Amino acid sequence: MKRWCVGAALALIILGIVSAYEENDILIIDQFSSFDPKTHFPKHWRSKKNKGVGKYIVEEKDGNYVLHVKSRSENVAILKEFEFDLKEYPFLNWRWKVIELPKNGDERYKRSVDSGASIYIIFKNPSIFSSKTLRYCWSTTLPVGAIVTSPYYSGSKIIVVESGDKKVGRWVMEKRNVYLDFKKVFKDKEPEKVRAIAILSDSDNTRSLAEAYYDDIFVSKR
Repeated sequence: MKRWCVGAALALIILGIVSAYEENDILIIDQFSSFDPKTHFPKHWRSKKNKGVGKYIVEEKDGNYVLHVKSRSENVAILKEFEFDLKEYPFLNWRWKVIELPKNGDERYKRSVDSGASIYIIFKNPSIFSSKTLRYCWSTTLPVGAIVTSPYYSGSKIIVVESGDKKVGRWVMEKRNVYLDFKKVFKDKEPEKVRAIAILSDSDNTRSLAEAYYDDIFVSKR
């Protein structure tokens, strides 16, 4: 009963945060209340050749629906096409909970570029592998605030917003000014319109396990 009360209280807090905005102040990307009843894969999201089915599952936790991701030596991202103007909606808001961090994950190198949790902002073409992207991650080893270039794609910049196991097992709410982050990492260039959002918890390079939950992803004017 105590666990349910904590979960319900957190859900009410999140609902209160979202409802505190005026209707035209936010765009909700997903709260994961809509999913395929057979696979529990979130609706309006996709992955290459449906590889995300079975790995990205919407579950009910403490009276609330959340996205659960478990990666065993795998790299499977899911993507949702979602267009908006960063100048109008500069803030990205979300919450996540990491259960397991990939062993010795370090986003600077190909041999270890795995993260417990990541959210991508995708510009130009809606593909995380052929477009300019910002990736916000929960790193195993890199410190909070670190900014690195993906060792695979020079147009993908990685920003560490959480690090290590101190907060593992707890829901953490995040808020980033994506517009300012873009200007910083891409040397004051103006961002194009956002085309898509992607989610990734991966562990293929470290041959280990990554597990996380995601919920309440939205953009806001303030």
